[in-house]
Amino acid sequence: MDTNRNARLEQTELFLGHFLRWGVLTSAAILITGLLAGFLAPEWSASVTRAGIVLLIALPIARVAVTLVIFFIQRDYIYVGITAFVLAVLLLSLTLGRAAHADQINNPQPHADADLNYSQSM
Repeated sequence: MDTNRNARLEQTELFLGHFLRWGVLTSAAILITGLLAGFLAPEWSASVTRAGIVLLIALPIARVAVTLVIFFIQRDYIYVGITAFVLAVLLLSLTLGRAAHADQINNPQPHADADLNYSQSM
């Protein structure tokens, strides 16, 4: 039984390793494509580069989600709970960060230093 568990653990680690490796390689390929597009089609460069960065940021979140599914399949419910909590915290921080960014874009506030610099130049 212990040998079977070790084999499953090794298989899981190999899968996650391949998942992350291919994700990083895909992200790098997209980033390089975006940089090269800057020379050939500048209007597409920012969008393609942004997609590579988003993929790179999404990889750790996807890894936690995949790990959650693996623990559920293995019926390791303690780790399912822990991983679900970690995934919830990651998604909540991503959501709150995006909402704060959208709020800054919709309601720009001048920096506090802006008034000091303006008054000092007079």
